[in-house]
Amino acid sequence: MKKIVALVALAGMASAAFAQPGTKSQIDVKARIAGSAIWLDVVNFSTFDLNASAKIEVGVFYFRNEGAGFSTCVHNLTTSNWLATDSLTLLDRADSALHPDGRQGRFNFGGQAQAGYSTGADAGRLRIGAPNNPNDLIGGGISIKQNTPVASGSLFDPKDGVLGFRFDITLNNPTPGSGSTRQLVSNAPRNRINSYSVYDTLGSTTAKSILASLLDSDIATINAEWVIPAPASLALLGLGGLVIGRRRR
Repeated sequence: MKKIVALVALAGMASAAFAQPGTKSQIDVKARIAGSAIWLDVVNFSTFDLNASAKIEVGVFYFRNEGAGFSTCVHNLTTSNWLATDSLTLLDRADSALHPDGRQGRFNFGGQAQAGYSTGADAGRLRIGAPNNPNDLIGGGISIKQNTPVASGSLFDPKDGVLGFRFDITLNNPTPGSGSTRQLVSNAPRNRINSYSVYDTLGSTTAKSILASLLDSDIATINAEWVIPAPASLALLGLGGLVIGRRRR
């Protein structure tokens, strides 16, 4: 049965696969089934195991499309339809011993660490923000920050389309042992973005806001389904197991 679960999950992933995030001046939220290589706008997880968990990775990409490189971006990220039984793991980059702040890139100048909120004002959703922002203030969100190109020197990162954050979520069946479906939407809406700015040139000493170039919303949708097989399907699965067993003999 576990082998069948894996095959169904991969089939759902393949049906929605397409290229890596596009280049726009925006925050681009993507997701993928844990262990896969391609980031998607829509992820479909389906399983016959009514007690299985969906292991999903969510990535937050940043595009500038103008200027020499990023300066600062501060925003809140929310995920709808969050259950108390779900779990979150924020991931640090390779040198996390030096920078244990939940970021994937080198954009950490003057920035705060990250935390997940899902109770109190955030009941029924997951919000990623600063650990000192339980009241959901727009200025206390997750952030990527970079010092001026001159001050940063060789450490200044000019890349575009950078993965700023990656976190893992484990989604559970809301009715274990029974069939169920869930849809979660991870979003960085424009009204939850406090700042978004770049440095015009490698000689810039001040930043320029490009907040006006952002889309109103950019989301990743996660569809999770726990399926009760029809009797005919169960019979076919059992027959398939017998055939496999005979071949092994």
